[in-house]
Amino acid sequence: MDWTPVLTFLASLGGAGAVAAGVTKWLGSIYAKRLTETLKAELARRNDILRSDRERLQKLWSALSDLRDAGDELWEVADQTRLIAFSGRLSEAEKELRRNAPFLERTHVEGLEGVLRAFGHFKFGKEKLVELRAIRTLANVSEHEIERTIKDNGRILEEYGRLVSAVCDSIREHVRA
Repeated sequence: MDWTPVLTFLASLGGAGAVAAGVTKWLGSIYAKRLTETLKAELARRNDILRSDRERLQKLWSALSDLRDAGDELWEVADQTRLIAFSGRLSEAEKELRRNAPFLERTHVEGLEGVLRAFGHFKFGKEKLVELRAIRTLANVSEHEIERTIKDNGRILEEYGRLVSAVCDSIREHVRA
């Protein structure tokens, strides 16, 4: 029997298979390149979003930290100069929260609004204290009333310290997730 036609047939099948394998490999490499480019673009986009979120949180936290520092200074010495500085820091923190609220979790915004309200109460108490000290002799303000105002401010100081810590922990957990 002559095996030449059978071998020729098998060789042509092998050649066609080799061509099919080559075309498949070529198409696969094109698809792989496109997929790799798409994944790289998506990763770059997500990294940009994360970087932007981190920058927003850093600005907001910086404003809150500056506010807390100004509150601590105002706690140490309640005078008009420190009160003005504290008021400026409070306004800046409120602006930062408004700017960044759309990008934050609702619970974080609500928590930060609570923190800023507490800072506002602290400011009000310190304004009252500065005023009481200024008119002490004219209005016959008792030392007891001044001490009560200081204690009220101390409670508010503790409250905003707890609120800041709680919101910070919550944001930290969210960022890690």
